[in-house]
Amino acid sequence: MEISYIENIVHNEGETNEYSTRNKFTGEFEDVVHDDLKEAFAGLVHHFAIICEQIQLIEGTELKDYTEILEDYKVTAMSLGGKPGAEGVVITGQRILTSGMVLQLNTPFILFESEGGYKQSEELLAACKKVVTEVREYLNGKQGDHQLDLEFATDDKETS
Repeated sequence: MEISYIENIVHNEGETNEYSTRNKFTGEFEDVVHDDLKEAFAGLVHHFAIICEQIQLIEGTELKDYTEILEDYKVTAMSLGGKPGAEGVVITGQRILTSGMVLQLNTPFILFESEGGYKQSEELLAACKKVVTEVREYLNGKQGDHQLDLEFATDDKETS
């Protein structure tokens, strides 16, 4: 698994003195991903499908009504950005088409706080924070269960 984690921090010192610092980490990991990280990314799937206008929520329905449809979607990345007071996210993912081909999609940049913007922006922000928390924990060593390959010695002698 390749993980890129980039965090831009904008610092304000007065009205005219603004600068930013950047924390960047990219690496290849062979560690097994913990179920909590998988679930955190899965928590973005319905937002991804709605924002990309792949599904429409019908009034009076709940997300559980879309479970079968959402099985064809997977979120593969998210990118947080913006500046203080105008933070948002771009979500990258895919949809498996009935032909078996994969459709790659990116959402537009969605502001977390915007008048008339995405109606579920508070839930989206919470889901993004959960992903960030789980990625940080993964980078700090939280892993899923490892499956061990056991080799058994064989006795070539036949038993009588």
